[in-house]
Amino acid sequence: MNERSSLNLEVISAWCGPAFLVGLVIFFGIFGFNLPAPPSPALGADEIAARINGDLGDMRLGWCVALVIMGLYMPWTAQISTQMARLEHHSRTMTYLFSPTVCWTGLILNLSGVFCHALQMNS
Repeated sequence: MNERSSLNLEVISAWCGPAFLVGLVIFFGIFGFNLPAPPSPALGADEIAARINGDLGDMRLGWCVALVIMGLYMPWTAQISTQMARLEHHSRTMTYLFSPTVCWTGLILNLSGVFCHALQMNS
């Protein structure tokens, strides 16, 4: 890969971060009804069920799009890892520690979206 293509790939990967954060807030938070706050614990089961069933289509749309948007997390953190490797001259310990942590975080993010969607499919 030539230097220009490599730089383009790094810039695209870097912009995946802001796109991931904004998309997650919009689709998982707002459309998925996880922001600004969850339902009050004082509500009864019927009231919570009515609230969820009333907005079920938007919630499903938000969670499904959020699952796709969560894929932007990996290129962003891979770019962070690349920059860390460039900064660490003597030891790459933090880079090697960061990489598996990113994989686990990506897995947890995706599983949380899958479980939210699966729970709503059963209700």
